[in-house]
Amino acid sequence: MKKVALLFALTGGLYMHSHAQAPGSVIYDDLFCPVDTAWAGDSLVVPHGALKYSILLKEGDIAHNIEQGLNAPLKGGFGAVYYDRALQAEDTVHNIRINKNKEGWLYMSLQDNKQSTLGDGGGLVKMRVKEQAGGTWQVVPQTEAGNTWSYRFFDLNAQGGSWHNNGLQLGYSNLSSIEDKGNIFMYDAWANSNTDLQPGMNTLTDYVLPAGAPGAGTAIARYKNMGWAIEVNKANGKPLRKLYYAGRADFGGMVVTSTKYTAPDTSELNSIIFTTQTQPAVILKYDAMLGNQISAFKQDSASYNGSWIVLNEADVDGSLFPFTFNELADIRKVALQKGATMFNRLGDIVRVNDPVDFSSYYLVAETGADSSGDAFVNPAKAYAGKLAYHLQPLKTTNGNVKDPHGRILKLASDITGESCKPYLEGCVFADGRSAFSNPKHLQVLNFDFYTLADEFKARSYLMIMEEVSSAAYRKNPASAHNPQDLMNETYFLNLEKQNPGLNDLRPFAIGPKGAEIQSAFSVEGMSPLFMSIRYPNTANTAPYNKSMLIAINNFEDYFSNPQGCTWTAPQPGCDTTSGPPPTGIDEVTPGSNSFNVWPNPATRTLHFATEQKLIRLYDLNGRLLKQQEKTRSMDIFDLAPGIYFLRNDRQQAKKVVIQK
Repeated sequence: MKKVALLFALTGGLYMHSHAQAPGSVIYDDLFCPVDTAWAGDSLVVPHGALKYSILLKEGDIAHNIEQGLNAPLKGGFGAVYYDRALQAEDTVHNIRINKNKEGWLYMSLQDNKQSTLGDGGGLVKMRVKEQAGGTWQVVPQTEAGNTWSYRFFDLNAQGGSWHNNGLQLGYSNLSSIEDKGNIFMYDAWANSNTDLQPGMNTLTDYVLPAGAPGAGTAIARYKNMGWAIEVNKANGKPLRKLYYAGRADFGGMVVTSTKYTAPDTSELNSIIFTTQTQPAVILKYDAMLGNQISAFKQDSASYNGSWIVLNEADVDGSLFPFTFNELADIRKVALQKGATMFNRLGDIVRVNDPVDFSSYYLVAETGADSSGDAFVNPAKAYAGKLAYHLQPLKTTNGNVKDPHGRILKLASDITGESCKPYLEGCVFADGRSAFSNPKHLQVLNFDFYTLADEFKARSYLMIMEEVSSAAYRKNPASAHNPQDLMNETYFLNLEKQNPGLNDLRPFAIGPKGAEIQSAFSVEGMSPLFMSIRYPNTANTAPYNKSMLIAINNFEDYFSNPQGCTWTAPQPGCDTTSGPPPTGIDEVTPGSNSFNVWPNPATRTLHFATEQKLIRLYDLNGRLLKQQEKTRSMDIFDLAPGIYFLRNDRQQAKKVVIQK
């Protein structure tokens, strides 16, 4: 994620439109053709051409929680997006017939809400979006119960609150049809203690498990109610329940299968396949139709092949004993105790219908890490887990796995069984111009059209979004020293490519400095692509100093003019001269006594070079304002500008300045 760049940046207004279209037939072969040029990093960089960009939502826009009777500005923790199409029309463009999306409901999960202004912790926001004249997209205000709103917020207070809602997707029973759909599903982030939930929640008292949950009526610590999959009513956006029987974990991503939505509160959940993030990470599968069975993927000791092992204990008649709540509350640990395969920080997982042979498989983002420490060798962390076959050559003599760039994995079935093997390795490109590094978020996008002969054509692409954690190993420009300067790229990969390599990737966007391109979503047909971007450097040029949700439209014109492409694909292979990480503020040996804190001054979040066992923040009068355990960051968005002091468990202290 380094030097590859695209030609122009979205600036100021809602969109830019340049580039005259060439007459004649449309070429829908390799659709994405970016341009390689210089870039500054203080704005969103996107391809030159006919694409139109509309900003639908910005950090600070007012959301309405009608149930609570509250209106408040949204904070910056934008999460995943999902578009529920309400209107599609057939159109003719360049003598080709296409189905084009015109209007629908757009949902976005919210990672957090700071100080519980709209509800306890995170939740989701809903808006009605529609294509306007000229191809831009806008939010259409709605009226409900005497309230007019553009952004409708839903909290999870009735489910005991929420914390860091990142994932959001639709439950499908048949991926070939967008109409065959169940409810919406999302997930909380894992919390280690109630102190993790501050700020962001009003209620930190024990939570009583509801009817239908394992151990119903039992009081649990509030933080143990975070880290579960959540079902949301697709028709009205209201959260329905936390899916306790699927297990609690630090979700990286999930794919949900459910029956078609039939009534306001009904949609039968069939299964969830999901990944976890913390090293060692695992791949898990929950099947509601098999007695709440939970399985984990386990490789053979010396190959990519493996199988799903059932984690539930079986009775003599083959029926499954139910997990206790405590077992479900750390299902990753149960999987590792059973010998599950250990991966290196997993992110999203997506299901792919192969456009060539029509088989079905999963692609998984293995984000990787500069260092795994002792996660894969310490019995108190690894238990009986077995290191993935592809990671074994990366293990050093002390057990540390050096895997700074990560990769995409392919999880597939055939007549011989299951296998999980590398699909696309991350590394610095052979020509040194760029790096594909730390993939975290994935999305499959399908573009389809009809030829003049009424022949249906379709192209399927994998959209890959990076989450670069440091500037080490040449993953970012040498000038990047802290998380607020890192830049993340988004790539498209044609899924028709067999055994793809780095030269098959097509850069599509580079986020503003510090920002994550958190999610992207589109449906079958043409346009739009919705993309959420969060937590940019607050020093960036407006509006790129705030989180935003955008719609990218007019792909049919963009795809019709490949003649303007001057981008040169990188040389095949990797640059193997990356060497050790540079010495810098973001590169401190794990376990050392260094107490590096950045940025300083800060506006939103403080980051620590190593995990802090205990960290406290005080004001100038010595009053304790915040306390967190086992963390590498601390939110300070809610604090007033001024001077504060940090102190860790080793009695090391740092003065920090908060400014707005």
